[in-house]
Amino acid sequence: MYKLSSGVPSPRADLNELADFVEIECLKNTQFSRNETIAALGRLDENIDISSKKIIERLELKVDDVFSEFDFRINSCNNAYPFSFDSSGKVLKVKTDIDLSTLYLYQFLLLATRLNMLNNKVHEGIDGTLLFEEISQQILSNYLGLRAESFLFGTSNHGKSFEEKINTLCTSLNEGNGFINRNEKSSGQIKDDSLDVVAWKPFSDNSAGKLIAFGQCKTGTTWQDTTAKLQPDSFCGSWFKDSPPVPPIRMFFVCEALLRNQWYTTVKKAGVLFDRCRIMDYYQEFSGELLDKIKIWSDAALKEQLNDM
Repeated sequence: MYKLSSGVPSPRADLNELADFVEIECLKNTQFSRNETIAALGRLDENIDISSKKIIERLELKVDDVFSEFDFRINSCNNAYPFSFDSSGKVLKVKTDIDLSTLYLYQFLLLATRLNMLNNKVHEGIDGTLLFEEISQQILSNYLGLRAESFLFGTSNHGKSFEEKINTLCTSLNEGNGFINRNEKSSGQIKDDSLDVVAWKPFSDNSAGKLIAFGQCKTGTTWQDTTAKLQPDSFCGSWFKDSPPVPPIRMFFVCEALLRNQWYTTVKKAGVLFDRCRIMDYYQEFSGELLDKIKIWSDAALKEQLNDM
């Protein structure tokens, strides 16, 4: 799996890894070409004879597929993709007219995919995994649309115990009737039970029975085994005195741009999936405080990579 610490991905890497590599090179140099990509991948493997015509042809076909992936990302991000092709279609470059907040959000998602988010998640005192929960909360509200309300439940909601967060959530939802512990663990031993963000569409009658979404958030690339961890029915049955009459739907947020051939099986396990492109699709300008944190984290993370070059 390609990580920034590894330098250049293997020529045998998946298309999304190779596409992320080219995007990162664009951020470093403002643009990166098809030929530069072929050369970089050819230099990596000492067993590759880059002068061999067959090897070059194979690399060219792989890189053609990578550049087709950019076409997909352009179409999927709803005008919020921060890169574009030059007139030849063979050079990817950072858009000069892109809104900076859009660029910084994409840069955050890209770096939070390709950095090791276990030991390299904190930059300038900001934890990228917790920041992603805040981003996901805003994107979920945008997705639900008019009058949607949301609640940050995960670790980034500092200062409240699990029981307090359940009680606050139930009061906000006007459903659930508060906290109950039907489990052996004390509430002090529980972090968030895989729930990071909640959003819902309220009615003026304040009656039970509304659209509620429970979301889990994951940075990095090792999230596949956690897609089915959050089960809203089980969560409510374990911690709410009364389960909502309409079960919440599952949402799953990742920084990675998922491959199309992995999409169906992933969403069958995860529920409504927001990968990088879907997050960009529903981006509307965030508050100044959240934007500042995204910018500070992204700038610091990218600067660290430039210094390591």
